[in-house]
Amino acid sequence: MAAGDQALAVTVPEQRAGELVWSLEGTSGLVNLGVAEELEDRYRATGEIVPVRVQDTRAGDPEWSITAQVSDFVAGGETLSSKYLGWTPEVLENGGDAVAGPAVPSGFEEGDGLSVARTLAEAETGHARGSSLVGADLDLQLPLDAPQGTYTATLTLTALS
Repeated sequence: MAAGDQALAVTVPEQRAGELVWSLEGTSGLVNLGVAEELEDRYRATGEIVPVRVQDTRAGDPEWSITAQVSDFVAGGETLSSKYLGWTPEVLENGGDAVAGPAVPSGFEEGDGLSVARTLAEAETGHARGSSLVGADLDLQLPLDAPQGTYTATLTLTALS
């Protein structure tokens, strides 16, 4: 080596396996759609899910998706199908190349709404490492003959890879 030169060395360790994690961004897991508004031919209530933070640090940046399905709405002995709930997913912050899932209309007129698993967000193989915040606007449309009551349902999120 010439005078003033310095040798440099570095050891690169094996990449950690990493993990795909998601968590709710908020202090409450309750989404309150309020009191449904009576329209000409239906009741309607809207709201937003509690945003979901998704972070993927896995080696190779494999694809992932977060899906959701809603149980039927229950009040006392009455049940209303979760097909009446639809949503419009959105990416609120995007540090991990997340893409919002497609909008799903309320099944008031036709379709299954959120009574079947639907994609909230996903990322393709090779996505950027980082975290994304995803959410969805909810749209509940019920028939006018729905029995009175305060109904509850459960939104179940599932991470797939």
